[in-house]
Amino acid sequence: MNLLDFLCVIFLVFCTVLANPVNRKSIEKRQVVSECQLIEDILAIVGRTMDNCCYCGPSTCIKCEDDRITQISFPGKNFDGSIPESIVQLKHLEYLNLSNAKLSGPFPEYLFQLTNLKNLILHHNQFSGPIPESIGQLKQLKKLWLYNNEFSGPIPESIGQLTYLENLDLSNNELNGPIPESIGQLTQLKEVKLRFNQLSETIPESIGQLAQLDTIILDNNQLTGPIPESFKQLTQLTKLDLSNNQLSRSIPEFIGQLTQLKYLDLSYNQISGSIPESIGQISLINLTLNNNQLNGTIPESLGQLISLSALDLYNNQLNGPIPESIGQLKSLHIFQVGNNYLSGPIPESLGEITNLKFSYAKNCFSLEDIGSFYT
Repeated sequence: MNLLDFLCVIFLVFCTVLANPVNRKSIEKRQVVSECQLIEDILAIVGRTMDNCCYCGPSTCIKCEDDRITQISFPGKNFDGSIPESIVQLKHLEYLNLSNAKLSGPFPEYLFQLTNLKNLILHHNQFSGPIPESIGQLKQLKKLWLYNNEFSGPIPESIGQLTYLENLDLSNNELNGPIPESIGQLTQLKEVKLRFNQLSETIPESIGQLAQLDTIILDNNQLTGPIPESFKQLTQLTKLDLSNNQLSRSIPEFIGQLTQLKYLDLSYNQISGSIPESIGQISLINLTLNNNQLNGTIPESLGQLISLSALDLYNNQLNGPIPESIGQLKSLHIFQVGNNYLSGPIPESLGEITNLKFSYAKNCFSLEDIGSFYT
């Protein structure tokens, strides 16, 4: 840690106390010292200056407004312990980024006194234990990133009190239990990422109330039941990843109403039934349905997905021929249909798609069906 970073950490510990005698001498000339001026004095020791009450170095950033510190960003700094409790004196703080800082222990509940916080970024640390119910006190939060820690226990019901929240990422922890119904109160939410936890039970229908949702990432949990019917209201959704769960029943017909959807991953579940024809109405780039229990034929409507780059139907129970319309997908780079019950001639037009990686092994094709694709 260089001298500038060290002085910034000293500032966090004491907040309004300057220990350096050189700097104290200049401060004694003033009757009132603003938070901004204190930072300016610290930086002056190492020959740095602030620009409009702002200093942003290679990996450190401090910003002020009206002589009050509003932003502290120390990503990648080695605090090796806990956040100094004296940080609560910064009542005007709106942005706090202490990611990848080797912080550990339980969630520091004194942070909830910083009620003006809009961005709380503490990912890639070693925080453990539960996320406290009192997190609902941070009612101004727009971004909450706690991913890649060791948090355990349930997602607190009080998360629903963060009604200004736009971006929520609690991925890569050890959270368990259901996704709380209260998440449906976060009507400003655009992204929710809860992947790689141990969340269980069904996905709450209340998520369908979040009309501004752009991204839902819930993969690698233990979620069960169907895809909620309420998802048909999520018309702004561009990315939906529910892979590696225990979801069942069929792909709902309403999937065709999600016309903004670009990435759909339902792989490694227990989804059965046929692939709905309505799926051809979406502007998909990536469609991943492998390792389920899908049956019936591959819908002809998939040929309408002209932007599709990857189509993975591997390890299902699909039968019948590969539709001729698939050969119209000139952007297709990956097409996996192995380990199904497909039969009939493989469309020659597939061979005209440049750089296509096509896997069709373990089906019911004859040598005559395979034709020029046989090697």
